[in-house]
Amino acid sequence: VEGNTCKRGAAYGIKEITCPSRTLTSTVKICDGTLCRLPVVTAGEIPKERLFDAMTELNHIEVKAPVRKGDVILSNIAGTGVALVASRSISHI
Repeated sequence: VEGNTCKRGAAYGIKEITCPSRTLTSTVKICDGTLCRLPVVTAGEIPKERLFDAMTELNHIEVKAPVRKGDVILSNIAGTGVALVASRSISHI
């Protein structure tokens, strides 16, 4: 890695080449809630090559209201060991 002006840039570049990973943000279905979709986010980064597997899992999840921000929706998304958590509270209708 060349041309970076800070150490974080070099670390990011090396990680991006050797083991790219991403934080996944999306939504899942929620029933009996004030909204029909629940925003969710992974509690950490997951390997980039597992994103499509994770999204396939999300398509099959349905949560029942009420849900509080930070609640664990899935403890091990796509076998990565990373939790999927609610990023918003939604109350019961």
